[in-house]
Amino acid sequence: MTINTKFTALSAAILCAFALSGTASAGALNDPIVEKPISAINEKNWQGLRGGLAYNTEVDSLTRVFSEGFQFIDNKNDGLEDLGGFLGFDFQHGHLVFGIEAQATPQNNPVQGNPTRIHGDLQSLRGRIGYAAGKTLFYGSFGSAQGSFDDAGSNVDLNGQVYGLGIEHLITDHIFIGLSADHYVMSGENIMTASNVESEQTILQLRIGFTF
Repeated sequence: MTINTKFTALSAAILCAFALSGTASAGALNDPIVEKPISAINEKNWQGLRGGLAYNTEVDSLTRVFSEGFQFIDNKNDGLEDLGGFLGFDFQHGHLVFGIEAQATPQNNPVQGNPTRIHGDLQSLRGRIGYAAGKTLFYGSFGSAQGSFDDAGSNVDLNGQVYGLGIEHLITDHIFIGLSADHYVMSGENIMTASNVESEQTILQLRIGFTF
């Protein structure tokens, strides 16, 4: 075999090796790329501590107080007494979100036509459970509530329940806005008159909060 023949054979072998290497590389490039599904990328974590402010307004047709057999309707709140706050903690398992929340709702609402009867502040401690759809959370709540009613100079402590529905939406990873409707059902005894006071209030809330 001449030198030229050997060189030609070696060149052919090298070219063949490069061709096989290129084919293998092409196959590797064409392998499927495993990516996270879009739903996983869009999932948000609602678990953790959260708190914020709430603007409160009553639904007049669903708010009333019975005292000594008479029904009274609240007037609107005045000024900054519409503002309240909340603090809670949520757990998350898949799309299920559940937790606990404490609320403070300042009020100073004289009843219509009788300014000596005033509906005072509300406090509540409640459980929440909801469904997380990405950045949006739909939830319901139920718990205990306390309030006060100035019944013509005699302060009455009110106790009862609160239940509600709401929706919250994350506008950043740690800031959310929300809307809720809560119905309070409470009662207490006026010691001065030995009469029972019954209270029902429906309150709408606009909420802004932070997750930590």
